[in-house]
Amino acid sequence: ALCPATPVVPGGLLTYSGSVSNAGNITLINVAVLSDRPAPNTIVFTAATLAPGAVGVFTGSSTVPANACALTTTFSATGQDLCSPATVTNTLATTCTVTTVPAITVTLACPAGSAITGGLITYSGTVSNAGNVTLNNVFVVNNQPVANTPVLGPLTLVPGAVSNFTANFIAPNNACTVSSTVSASGNDNCTAILVSHSASATCALLTTPLLVLTQSCPLIPAIPGGLLTYSGSVSNAGNITLTNVVVLNNLSGATPVLTAATLAPGAVSNYTGSYLAPTNCSSTSLSTGTARSICGIGVTNTVSSTCPINTTPLLVLTQSCPLIPAIPG
Repeated sequence: ALCPATPVVPGGLLTYSGSVSNAGNITLINVAVLSDRPAPNTIVFTAATLAPGAVGVFTGSSTVPANACALTTTFSATGQDLCSPATVTNTLATTCTVTTVPAITVTLACPAGSAITGGLITYSGTVSNAGNVTLNNVFVVNNQPVANTPVLGPLTLVPGAVSNFTANFIAPNNACTVSSTVSASGNDNCTAILVSHSASATCALLTTPLLVLTQSCPLIPAIPGGLLTYSGSVSNAGNITLTNVVVLNNLSGATPVLTAATLAPGAVSNYTGSYLAPTNCSSTSLSTGTARSICGIGVTNTVSSTCPINTTPLLVLTQSCPLIPAIPG
């Protein structure tokens, strides 16, 4: 018996061909060939007679079991001597290799809710056997927080099986997004061939940009018409770096009292500004700070201070007699 010339896959149809011949010197009668597939004693050939040297050709088929590496079929041939009741038999076992197509697929998804920068982030994913043969030693690893961090495994996956997993790690500080890549691998149960697949997901992180301003009056109050010099600070009270930081004061003109290309979380930058004090008891000025986070979100904040003005109240009197003196009464 011969295996088919075309590859046979698990779950597919295996069609074999064979022959039975009379190798003796007397005709055989009631010749039959039986196969153990698809069921025991399946008849694949019969002949009323088979002359010496004659050959009978037969074919048969059976379905390859799922997840099989090879398929063995046993044939039994019988025939009776034309001249006597003697029966002759012969058996043959043929093993056909099954062509396996191992394949593995992995998926990765961001969490349903946004994770915060510097907080725990939990990805979810699946690993599945997309081939036609069982996979052994299936592992899933993640590149976060370090390369080849174990996520799942070892396990065995039959064809079509799916296994869920989660991957947890701490998201980076001061970041807008975080990316993760998982890799799945497994060995063909029949050939030990290694197959692998990777998936990546980039998730947005929840950031809180926040700009805080302070402003103080000078220790020595300015005098009316004198220079009033105030001081203050701008700080990043959020969890993400701010860019293009600008502070303007409504009484100091169009020139910013502070500019900074970047301001990291927790960083503080001081500023001073001045203007001419009005003729008044006090003066109120308003400073406005603006910035944009590295994730593109704009922020603003304001602060005001009312500063006393050092005034000197003074009353001057003069008095003069008349040029012509008055007379009594």
